[in-house]
Amino acid sequence: LVIDSGRLVNAVGLSITSIDALEAGDLTLLAGGTTVDLDPEAIQSILSDGAREYFLGIVSSVAFSSIRFRTVGGGYFLYTIDDITIARAADDDSDGVADAVDNCLALTNPTQIDTDADAIGNACDPDIAIPNDCQVNFADLGALKFAFFSVPGEPAWNPDADFTADDQVNFADLGVMKQQFFGPPGPSALPNACAR
Repeated sequence: LVIDSGRLVNAVGLSITSIDALEAGDLTLLAGGTTVDLDPEAIQSILSDGAREYFLGIVSSVAFSSIRFRTVGGGYFLYTIDDITIARAADDDSDGVADAVDNCLALTNPTQIDTDADAIGNACDPDIAIPNDCQVNFADLGALKFAFFSVPGEPAWNPDADFTADDQVNFADLGVMKQQFFGPPGPSALPNACAR
């Protein structure tokens, strides 16, 4: 599951079977700062014995590792909880950005910095020579060499060459370029000109 910002979300779904008729507010699910109350009109199914199945669910951009379930109605009733599922979006590089919208799928880059706005994050985009040709090669090495040992505000500064997002172009950035030399930038899950 993902949301528009691309950050991972937690989700929880709760299936409830009740032999007694439930009313609005009888059951509440709380997780990640979000609260959802039972809607007694939203019956999922009615079983052969007359029991009703309901569903409460929360999708939250706030991480949570536990949920609360409470009864707030005034009456007494019997219910069983059939299933509780907590899901997280896939994030293979563990950077807190869901794979479906990660601009560097194979490298941890929680900031998602993309200074040249080509939908490939700086962390995996050493294709910095103009024009971008979707190959990391000697032209890109020349552009990195020109910016080497520069910081923001200096004439040689090139933010596209700062692959490590530490406001300096140095040997760490050269290491990133070395890893991808003679290959394409990325991969990125976002649509981009270098996607194959």
